[in-house]
Amino acid sequence: MKTILLSSVSLAILLTSIPPASDAQWVQTNGPCGGTVRSFAILGTKVLAATYGGGVYCSSNDRKSWTAANSGLTNLSVNCLAVMGHDVFAGTDGGVLLSVDAGAHWKSRALQTVQL
Repeated sequence: MKTILLSSVSLAILLTSIPPASDAQWVQTNGPCGGTVRSFAILGTKVLAATYGGGVYCSSNDRKSWTAANSGLTNLSVNCLAVMGHDVFAGTDGGVLLSVDAGAHWKSRALQTVQL
């Protein structure tokens, strides 16, 4: 009986030390808008958002505002973003595109097939 009482007291202390869900650190931003957000990528101080139907959006002011970054983007249905060094890759319904200037301009990037 003593063990059960101690376990109950320990559980009660543990549960009261967990902050309520209202203390979460989520903050709504004002964008990006123009499509369903599929993924995010971080490049230095910039946040890039891939949207399905709206292309790529960029924020460089702590996500207070978002700017479309679609110059050269041939398909606005962007499924994912990946960063490698200073390069950003966008996977679209029309193929893979590459930006070497943090999403300001995009160029089609042909993928090479590797025979295993």
